[in-house]
Amino acid sequence: MSLSSLLQGRTFHWVTLAALLATVFLLYGNRVDDLDLWWHLKSGESIVASHAIPRADTFSYTSAMAPALAELGRDEVPASLLPSGFPHWQMNLSHSWLGQVVMYLVFRDFGFAGLGVLKSALFVVAYAVLSLAMRRAGAGPVASLFTLALVAFIGKDFNYTRPQLFTFVALAILLYLLADFRAGGKKIVALPLLLLAWANLHGGFIVGVAVFLLFVAGEGLRFQVQGRRGEDAASAGRRLRLLLMVSALGLAAALVNPNGYRIFLFPSALRHSLFYGGIEEYLRPMFYEYHAFWFMFLLVGAALPFRLWRQEFAEAAMVLFLMVSASTALRAIPLFAMGSGVLLARWLSLGSTWLAARRWLKNAILRFSLDGAGTRLAGSVLLAAGPLLLLAGIATSGPVLDFSVSGRQYPAEAVRFIKDNRLPGPLFNPYNWGGYLIWNLPEQPVFIDGRCLSETAYSHYQLIVGAVPGQGQPALWKRLLDAHQVRMIMSPAVTGNGGLVALVDALYFDPGWELIYLDGKTLLFLRNNRDNARLIGKYALPKQLIMDEIIAECERGIRDSPATWGYYETAGYVLMNRGQVDTAKAMFRRYLAMNPYNKGVRETLQMLERLPKAVGG
Repeated sequence: MSLSSLLQGRTFHWVTLAALLATVFLLYGNRVDDLDLWWHLKSGESIVASHAIPRADTFSYTSAMAPALAELGRDEVPASLLPSGFPHWQMNLSHSWLGQVVMYLVFRDFGFAGLGVLKSALFVVAYAVLSLAMRRAGAGPVASLFTLALVAFIGKDFNYTRPQLFTFVALAILLYLLADFRAGGKKIVALPLLLLAWANLHGGFIVGVAVFLLFVAGEGLRFQVQGRRGEDAASAGRRLRLLLMVSALGLAAALVNPNGYRIFLFPSALRHSLFYGGIEEYLRPMFYEYHAFWFMFLLVGAALPFRLWRQEFAEAAMVLFLMVSASTALRAIPLFAMGSGVLLARWLSLGSTWLAARRWLKNAILRFSLDGAGTRLAGSVLLAAGPLLLLAGIATSGPVLDFSVSGRQYPAEAVRFIKDNRLPGPLFNPYNWGGYLIWNLPEQPVFIDGRCLSETAYSHYQLIVGAVPGQGQPALWKRLLDAHQVRMIMSPAVTGNGGLVALVDALYFDPGWELIYLDGKTLLFLRNNRDNARLIGKYALPKQLIMDEIIAECERGIRDSPATWGYYETAGYVLMNRGQVDTAKAMFRRYLAMNPYNKGVRETLQMLERLPKAVGG
């Protein structure tokens, strides 16, 4: 057997697939911690200790709120800042209970390295099963490898250490079962067991149910369109009845979860809630980011009409659902990539598509005097190994299998200061740090965290962080802090977009709060009252140091995310107010190089440019 024949056959496919999966393991293993990981671990620890699924929240003091407190300020703010009134957010306590238990047990016995290995291994399993689904659906080896490499490239930005990992594996298994059914197999009977496990591992099983029901509807429509006569039609009818029976059992299995049918209300409630517009994962992807996703989106969009023309209604319905989901929420992008991968691989394997690609490759490659076998081999290498080499380059460009947890994004030093000095709560904390505090500061219940248990608490959080004045005196944000009996505030000075935190700006001028700690990442304020007099006398700092904190956080933000222009604008204005004109001008120039349309910054820079002449005159 010639070398070219060997590489074009099964050996080439399996060796390349193994290399791709090994690359995925290395690439995905370099990120362990996640903002939500901490409360998932704490929930798993609680379930293991109590041997019970949680029914009440013990980590936050705002998830259960008195009616009078919940109504505070409702008539003073726009409707866009008010909660929707959905009453069942507490279901978030338990929708991923089994996944949380698995992750906690792995962490307990193997630490962060164990979590890193688990995460990478689950992605490898998901992509391996997805590859099997592509092949079972009739896709060729080269198209499957190319598509899988594209899916893996998209997924690298979503390799979070969360129970969501189990959804990726379960979705891949579901896609394989559906592909097997379309190919004449009967493995679809395993669906109820899959949904039973999935419904307790992660709330993403709702997507799986939606995908499966769309598949059933599409198959029913296909059966109606293609007619019911003849022996083949009779066989198709029996298979459709099998599918309907399995779907009924699958739905019943999906209801065996701690929240029952109510969990299916969650997607609609979320879209009409404050969470949807305020949490980054639920924002829509922009065209200038996630380029690999948009590339695949266009490819799938081009393939979709051909599948409809072939009356592949089930496949088209599933993919349309995933396309709409991914184009409206970042969180759905990896689900789209996996769910659409089977369709894309099949389309790329069609004769017309492949012949057109081969014709182009032949015209380009024959200039180098390759024979027909060489042309096919080169095409295989370009389509399959090209994306693999790109993934490998990314995987080896940084640390390999680095499972350490970086403290750069967490208030680790501030937490240590609170513990060492036994500072009093209740504590008001940033949303993104809530999970970290739940795990690392369990003696202080948090105000807010990523579990989204109370839309009212999230509304109050936004009003406080935004220092909303309201219509009464004192300001609404002050009255909310008073009503929640907050004694200590933790906050960064600068937001993730580089803007100044409005609450910090308000606290700078408010004598009711004293600055007691800062470290270039975190500020701590204590309520200025008799109970805190001793601590304030011991730790009080001049509030002018907040300006130094702003500059320090902006400088760190510029180092970590130099393309985030908000840091330059914020630092420029603070430096200007401190009289450091030359440095301020440099910041404004760098800002305008990225965002030249900000009239205010441009006019400020022009004013500063004229300032030396006026002073000199």
